[in-house]
Amino acid sequence: MIPDWLRPRGLLALAMFEAAFYVAYRYGMSFGETCASPFWFPDSVLLCALLLGRPRRWWIFVLGALPIRLFSEVARDVPLWFLLVTFAIDSARGVLTAAALRRFMKNPTRFETVRDFGLFCAWAVVLIPATSALAGAAARHALGHEFWAAWEQWF
Repeated sequence: MIPDWLRPRGLLALAMFEAAFYVAYRYGMSFGETCASPFWFPDSVLLCALLLGRPRRWWIFVLGALPIRLFSEVARDVPLWFLLVTFAIDSARGVLTAAALRRFMKNPTRFETVRDFGLFCAWAVVLIPATSALAGAAARHALGHEFWAAWEQWF
């Protein structure tokens, strides 16, 4: 029996995710080191895929982002260890956010009440990004950046 994600519909969904993630990653990296991207769209693409997909298939989307992050021409001057650490941080943030929204919201892909909007803002905009920014700032600090400025930029 062929798994769902290897059937035409699953492969099309994965191809669409890969294309969207690639475009978002290229755009996000186009700002360079001197000026951070005002929004990190690759995380939004991953979160959407996780919220729309079944949790047992999340690994496909998480691993699908790895080759783009490692082999994209915009990442060629970034140290490999930093690419891997930021991949892990961003993946964990996406999975934690999707899990929290699925746990606390009736429909995590739609705001049906003000409470839903508040929960989304609490988890996806403040709590998880602020916490993961600590790890991101630590990684940037290892590259020689000031910790709290890196935290603010990462957040």
